[in-house]
Amino acid sequence: MFSILPLHLKADMSQPFLIWGGSVGPFDRRGPEYEAYVAGKLRCVTAILAREDATVEYLSRIGVSDNVRRVADPAFVMEPVEPQRDAIPFSILAEAIGFNFSSLMARYVTDGDVPACVRLVVETVRKVVEEFDRPIILVPHSQKAPSDDYVFLDQVRQALIAGGVPVYLLPRSLNAAEMKWVIGKLACFAGARMHSIIASFSSAVPTLSFSYSIKSNTRE
Repeated sequence: MFSILPLHLKADMSQPFLIWGGSVGPFDRRGPEYEAYVAGKLRCVTAILAREDATVEYLSRIGVSDNVRRVADPAFVMEPVEPQRDAIPFSILAEAIGFNFSSLMARYVTDGDVPACVRLVVETVRKVVEEFDRPIILVPHSQKAPSDDYVFLDQVRQALIAGGVPVYLLPRSLNAAEMKWVIGKLACFAGARMHSIIASFSSAVPTLSFSYSIKSNTRE
């Protein structure tokens, strides 16, 4: 499912109103009348700059197309910013494998069992370390409750360290541009969060995506 944006729009708007780089819909859960109501509101928006094909195709199905344009996610062109020197382990970045895991993955791989998902991630990272013998950096790209990457990855980190596998967890203090800088310096990266993957793609880092959302149904 992609994001449902709250809409409180007037048909006689006097100011331009844009939805830029967002996911829009679906609105059919509340029934066809509500979906038709929202479609009418969306047709009054100045421009909907959609970041994936799923949004464009859905909006077209409900009669919203004249003001819709397909664009790349703005995160592709966000400029990376170098973090403070004491915030990250600069000396190991070029050799390190980066991972971003989200507790949301539990819905799809462990039937919602988050502790089981933590164990699965721990075993995955352990096997990667055994196979490649490289430093591991965990990247908490989204840090909002209830699916806070930092909380989830800290559990992973603690379990790995307890098992004798050293890993580094990026601090909460880094913003998105700073995380993009870190990801751009890694040997390779594997992630679940869409914007962590975009940070890696747009930095020309070899990338593996853990795909579990309709947001990955796109053709950039």
